[in-house]
Formats: sequence, C-alpha cells, structure tokens
Amino acid sequence: MERQQRWERRTPQERTDVIVQMEALISAARGVQLEAIAAHDTVGSWRDDGAAHMTGWLVATVGIEHRTASDLVEVATKLTELPRVASVLGEGQISWDQVKPICRFATPDTDEAVAAAVPGRSAAELRAIARRARTVSAGEAAEAKQRRSLRMWWDHHDNMLHLSGRLPHEQGAVVEHALERLAASAPKNPDSGFFDPYEWRMADAIIEMASMSLTADGDADRATINVVVDADTLFTGVGPTEIVNGPVVSTDTARRLICDGRIELVAQRQDGQPIGIGRASRRIPPWLTRAMRRRDQGCRFPGCGRTRWTNGHHIAQWVRDQGPTNLDNLITLCEYHHRIVHEGQWTLHGDPNGEVRFHRPDGTTYQPQPPRLQHDIRQRLLDPHLPTLIDTN
Repeated sequence: MERQQRWERRTPQERTDVIVQMEALISAARGVQLEAIAAHDTVGSWRDDGAAHMTGWLVATVGIEHRTASDLVEVATKLTELPRVASVLGEGQISWDQVKPICRFATPDTDEAVAAAVPGRSAAELRAIARRARTVSAGEAAEAKQRRSLRMWWDHHDNMLHLSGRLPHEQGAVVEHALERLAASAPKNPDSGFFDPYEWRMADAIIEMASMSLTADGDADRATINVVVDADTLFTGVGPTEIVNGPVVSTDTARRLICDGRIELVAQRQDGQPIGIGRASRRIPPWLTRAMRRRDQGCRFPGCGRTRWTNGHHIAQWVRDQGPTNLDNLITLCEYHHRIVHEGQWTLHGDPNGEVRFHRPDGTTYQPQPPRLQHDIRQRLLDPHLPTLIDTN
C-alpha cells in the first residue's frame, strides 16, 4: 500500500516515463534473450537436458506456455536473418507484440527498409500487413497440411474443456461451414423462447458432431466414455465422480451417463487406486492404460506434457528388476522420452502417484524451475541514480 501511494504522489509524466522506459527495457532484454535462444538452438544444447527440442527445453527451464516458447524460438531463428530489425528491438524501439508479425513478412532484402518503417506502426497494423503479404504456393499448402493440429486441455477449476487448433484453409472452410450449418439449425431455447447466443450454438454444434461420430463407431472400447465412481456414490449422491481424462462431474451426470452410455467397471483398492495385474504380463491392458493416463495427464518428463503418442513405462523394469505391471510402477512417457530413458541412459526414480525425479546420464538430477531475478540485476533496476525512471522513495 505504501509503495502504491509513493507512485500516486508522482506526476503523470514521471509515471509515464517509467511505464514507457520499462517497456523499452523489456524489449531490449528480449532482444538479448532471443540472441541466446538462437545460439542455444543452433548448437543443440537443449539435448543435454533430455529435451526433444528447444521449445520443450524453454517450457521446462523458464516455466512458460508451449505457445510462448514456440513463438520465441520461431522469432529468434528469423531474427538471425534480420539484423536491422533485431537492432531496433534491442534498442527498445519496438515491442515483442510488434516483432512477431514483422518476422512473418520481413526478408533479408527488406530488412533495412522494414526496420526504418515499423517503429511507428501498431501491432495490429503489422499483423494486417503480415496477413496481406502472405502468399500460398502449392508446396506451402502441402506443408500447411502437415502443421494441422488440435489441442485440448481441461481447466479443472472451472470444469471446462478448452480447444485450440489450426487447419489449412480448405479444411478449415469445411469445418467452419459444417459448424455454422448445425448452429443455424438449432431450435429456440424452450425455456426462454429465444435462440441461444451464437457462440453457445457453435459450441453445441461441436458436441453434436462428436456425438454423431461416437454413435456411428462400432468399436466399443474407443466409443466408451469412462466414468470413475464408487458404487455407494451412485446411491447416496455423496462422493467423487470423474470422467477419465476429464473433469469432476455431478452424481446426476454420472447416473445419466450410466443410463444412456457405455461404461466400464474397474476394481479399486480402498485408497482409490485401481488394482494392477502384477507379474502376469508386461503388456499393459487398456483399462490400466486409461487409469495411468488419467493420473499423469500426459508425458511426465519436465516441460513435455505430450498427451498423444505416449507409452506406459515400467519404472522398475519388468524383465531386469521383476517390476510389476501395476499403477504404482507405471508412468506415462512420450515416444521421445521413453526412448532416451531406455536408450539414452537417463533414469528415473520416485512414486508415480507423487513425485518422480529424472536423472541425466551422468547421474545428476534434472529439476528445472523458473529462476529468480538475480539480486544485482534487481538492484540495477532500482538504481537511485535513475530518479525519473525507477525511484520509489
């Protein structure tokens, strides 16, 4: 509160100077960071920490989102070809939000001209320029198809599934048209007598498309929505109920799914953990695989988190260490990290139901975490010799 009051006593110009200059400082620092990222990526130093690529290394080491890390690597690589634009960023004349679209249309031949013209353009203007400058060749269209993606993740606080993806233009147009037709055909809400908001109807359209697909799927295992619930909970209405790899749901929802869906019963211990199959087999049965993935929510290697093309890994190896095929001995790893554990001399120890520690081939523990701001750097930010910039007295 006292610090806030000190700022409020400053003149508007002094506060403006701090805001503007700090943004310039952030841009300059970003420029230095991008140079280091490009060098780290070129040399391949991320391999030393078991990462599959530079983006994954940034996610684990700095604690940022995958999308942010991907943007950093992409821009860092591009700026190696744009020294003048990199210089303008390093001088704090343009922001991170400006340099991202610049890197989509600037070329080594236009580097000088773009660097001179962009400082006065807004980020929105630069995004529009980048969009208009985009031309699509046959080769790029083929490459775009290889870049199609759809990500899904649960916000367990709000019990909402989030979707994020991208499709090539012609495929995107098909999905857009199908969803819009379904949304347009939705009837009025019987409770209000009015049509639901357009965004609601578009969400309902996705659900309708998915439901139609599951209905037509003859494979019982793939078309099953798995619900984990104690038998007592179904009768009393008190207790946890979850959709596997999804959110907590109400008991009424569980009853509805059981009434009008495909269910699978899994034996559980008193602590709630499914029973395994011991030494009977190294093959992980589908029901145990689902329980493992539900618990792990993707590859457990720090910074990875891949949820597709994953494998179950025996921590105590089935053959060498007589490790059982039980949930207490299984962990989810993507194909890359499964390979470096088996073939790259990485090891892991711990309880898969709690903390698991990964160790490099030299035996050192890999425990990445975002670093704290170094004390000397913070002191420089609070330098009393910069009274119009950062003086909190």
